[in-house]
Amino acid sequence: MKILMLENVRPDFLFLAKPGTILRAGKTYEATVNKNGAVTAICENGETLGVKPGEFETVQET
Repeated sequence: MKILMLENVRPDFLFLAKPGTILRAGKTYEATVNKNGAVTAICENGETLGVKPGEFETVQET
C-alpha cells in the first residue's frame, strides 16, 4: 500500500529518533496496515512512523 502525506509527521520524542525520521507533506511512502486498521509508513531512512486519519491519503496503485 502507498500513501500520500498531506502534512509533515515527526516522531513524538525527537531526541530518541534517528536523524531523517520524518514523513514529508506531498511525498508518497510505502505503508502497512495492522489487523486493527492502524497505518504505519516507512520513512526514507527505513524507520517507521504511525500516521493518523487526515494526515494522509491512500494512493491508487496501477
